[in-house]
Amino acid sequence: MLLQGRDIPAGKEGVDLAWRVKLREKEARDITLFSVPSSDRFEMADNPAARAEQGMALYPRQQKALQRMLDIEAEKVAFEEYEHSQHLLPAIG
Repeated sequence: MLLQGRDIPAGKEGVDLAWRVKLREKEARDITLFSVPSSDRFEMADNPAARAEQGMALYPRQQKALQRMLDIEAEKVAFEEYEHSQHLLPAIG
């Protein structure tokens, strides 16, 4: 699959591909320090119009979280995004 359409011959004259997945000790320590920040210090955002039209309102904690997200988008708040994912690796054999 990796070689399709790339004009690279498969086999001994082509590309040799090998990989190993390893979690480094420092990365393992960093993962344990991961925390979800609170939105408690933020003001409450206005209830979204779509919710009001349905006769519903966000809870106060949801309004604070919404305001935090709006502030992040407006770059009023420092925010660093991390992506983590877990995947099953197919058996190698």
